[in-house]
Amino acid sequence: MIYPCKPHKNPEHNMSISRRDFLKKTTLSAGAFTLLSGMKVHGMEAIHPKGWKGRQRVSEIASICEMCFWRCGILGNVDKHGKLLKIDGNPEHPLTEGRLCARGNAGHKLAYDPDRLKYPLMRVGKRGEGKFKRVSWDEALDFFAKKLLEIREKHGAEAVGFFPHGIQARFFEHLMKGFGTPNIVEPAFAQCRGPRDVGYKLTFGNNVGSPEPLDFENTKMMVFIGTHIGENVFTGQNLQFANALERGAKLIVVDPRFSIAAQKADYWLPLKPGTDTALL
Repeated sequence: MIYPCKPHKNPEHNMSISRRDFLKKTTLSAGAFTLLSGMKVHGMEAIHPKGWKGRQRVSEIASICEMCFWRCGILGNVDKHGKLLKIDGNPEHPLTEGRLCARGNAGHKLAYDPDRLKYPLMRVGKRGEGKFKRVSWDEALDFFAKKLLEIREKHGAEAVGFFPHGIQARFFEHLMKGFGTPNIVEPAFAQCRGPRDVGYKLTFGNNVGSPEPLDFENTKMMVFIGTHIGENVFTGQNLQFANALERGAKLIVVDPRFSIAAQKADYWLPLKPGTDTALL
């Protein structure tokens, strides 16, 4: 059964805003929190002027957030000693327009996490004992290169497997390809966007990539199947989704759950879990 999600008018209540308009203007769950980081509050510019952190003069350095693969544009606030004090969204970024999720705003804490590895460590005890010593980068790289060459000479390059994850691992992937191993597999591929990418490639000849090219803001109708937009931290998606709803785009959501997106839909189809393919 398809449930139309139309505003309910109760004559006993004289509301100046409809349920539909209210839901469009509410936050998009955790994802909608991303919109708040780019908001300007009247009067706050005088209290926290641009280029200052409290009473400290800071430099704003443009970069890309690495807290997830969406890679939002950021501005790092760095003091005169080179310490990263905070991260703001970059209003010049074409996808996110200055918005950041809570994870992105907290990204500077990753740089100073007490458990972060700041230099190479080499195991000196038996495997599992947890005994390591600090070594230089030259020592670590020489040891690594020596072991790789020994393995290739004795067993062939295919005896080495590389299991990357995240954007940073892509740089190391070039080395592994140059080394000659074909065994490069991303562990999270099958659990994350792998099925989607394979499906797109088989259907359209190419995968959709990430971040996906979106055009929500210019569409007249959105149909969501197997997606959780509004509940994720993909800032650009949530921004375009909110703008499309504000402009009056229609929304159909196919989801067993009454999700955040379903709450804002014109029609909601709560199909049985696992029957998406049968519906299509």
